[in-house]
Amino acid sequence: MNRKGMVSTLDAVIFVTVLSVVACLVIGVPQIQDHGPDAGEICDSIFDSKLRAGEVIEGGGEAVYPMPELAAMAVNSGQDSFIRGYIDGVMSDVLGDRYVYRLEMTYLDSGLVLGTDAGYEPVSSCTREYVIVGDGVLTVTLTVM
Repeated sequence: MNRKGMVSTLDAVIFVTVLSVVACLVIGVPQIQDHGPDAGEICDSIFDSKLRAGEVIEGGGEAVYPMPELAAMAVNSGQDSFIRGYIDGVMSDVLGDRYVYRLEMTYLDSGLVLGTDAGYEPVSSCTREYVIVGDGVLTVTLTVM
């Protein structure tokens, strides 16, 4: 048994381990910071989708529409309980219990506000405009807090 070879190998392993620890302390480990959810990404993913009208408007049927058109119909008609439930469900899945949101939608002379903003600091916010077939623009403002 060659004791010099084992001691040299053990010495090299200890040296590399100590060198690695010192390098980590000197360089530092980058900290991953949570900046919170991106309101723009959330808004885009919700309003880029297509749904059956019956999922968000009572008596809407099986026809498939882009989400901005369904939202505009709900805002304009005042039948907002279905779209309110749909968006609340999506936002609950995306944000969990850690964040709250406020979503404002305006179309023609009507508006709809979902969520809350009571006493929370905004983390992220965005405003999007969607051209609705026929006439008008649906303006959506999402703030995540």
